[in-house]
Amino acid sequence: MNSRKILWLVSACLLALSSVLVSCGKSATTTSTTTTQKTETTTATSTTITTSHPATTTSTVVTTSSTTAKTTSQTTTGPYTGTGPLFDTHLHLDENTLLSRFGSANSLISFLSGGNVNWAIGFCLLPVDSTSSTALSIKSIISGTGSHIIPLFHASNWSQVFASEQYTKSVLQQYLQPQGLQWGVGEIALYQTDLQSVTFNSPAMQAVFQAVNAVKGIVMIHLSTVNMGGRATELSEIEPSVRDYPDTIFLFHGRKEDMQLVAQLMDKYSNVYFTIDANDSIFTSKLVGYNLLFPGGAAADTAERFLADINRIGTEALVQNGLNNLETMLELYPDRVLWGTDLSYTWHFDDSVFDVVINLSREVIGRLPADLQEKYAYKNAQKIFECFLTSNP
Repeated sequence: MNSRKILWLVSACLLALSSVLVSCGKSATTTSTTTTQKTETTTATSTTITTSHPATTTSTVVTTSSTTAKTTSQTTTGPYTGTGPLFDTHLHLDENTLLSRFGSANSLISFLSGGNVNWAIGFCLLPVDSTSSTALSIKSIISGTGSHIIPLFHASNWSQVFASEQYTKSVLQQYLQPQGLQWGVGEIALYQTDLQSVTFNSPAMQAVFQAVNAVKGIVMIHLSTVNMGGRATELSEIEPSVRDYPDTIFLFHGRKEDMQLVAQLMDKYSNVYFTIDANDSIFTSKLVGYNLLFPGGAAADTAERFLADINRIGTEALVQNGLNNLETMLELYPDRVLWGTDLSYTWHFDDSVFDVVINLSREVIGRLPADLQEKYAYKNAQKIFECFLTSNP
């Protein structure tokens, strides 16, 4: 392991320790703290983001804050090749999105193609009963996406699925290949309150790994962290499962503390990958707020509020935020880090929101070192997941 990786992993340990101390300190006596704030000089300019959808040729004007206190080593050459291919490794597809927003496979594929998102891993939110009318309607749409979308089983009620090992097995047997369409399971958000008792060692979680390993599929997991209000997922908890299920692709997702924990697994296991999506790289940080795509009450939120926040913060600040959250992990593990969006709620699929997410992603990718741009945008994912795309009906 080179010295840069060692330094970065040491910082991971310090970050994890500070998170625990902060958590513990919440119940302690308050002491006075002096905080020094860094002052940055900004100048406001205006950027026009043009929609990429042929059906809506509108433009969104957003304010750009150009920060002079911080610069990147990369020369800006514009958005990633203009229309370079993208592979979204983090796309939520719930009942409202699939049945109400799109209604057909062609409509969904056409929408994604408008941003040149040619492939995606789709987390299909499904009821536990695969024979229900909702499940059958979703199956009808997903079955038509062919070589564009890799469907994973995403439960509408994870605590119900994890009620017992046997129940987990019965649900997955209905949905996973070869009986069903799904090539794996995810996203499993272990930070959620009702999943705080679920660990990698839990019998139901082991049932998930066994089922996915049998089809040589994908499991996508968002780890639990103190910063997100949950318990801290430890390396010692994860590693035995990664080791014991070598035919499972473990696709992890999260923020910087998650990246640094997963990086320790990447150094030892070839079946571990990490998706750093637009939500957690561009739209989440102390700088821009927690967070723009998933604010409190996000399900009832609107595209108008999101676009107002983009105007308030400025595109340049958001692009810098994306680079700050992405560059180190990508440079250290150039073949293991993947792009995604984390689009989830119906308003996320509004043309104006989608276009901002895609165009800012392209701007970030376009400022990465030239040899990393295509890898992060689509080539890494294409290499890892192509076998699933060619196996779809």
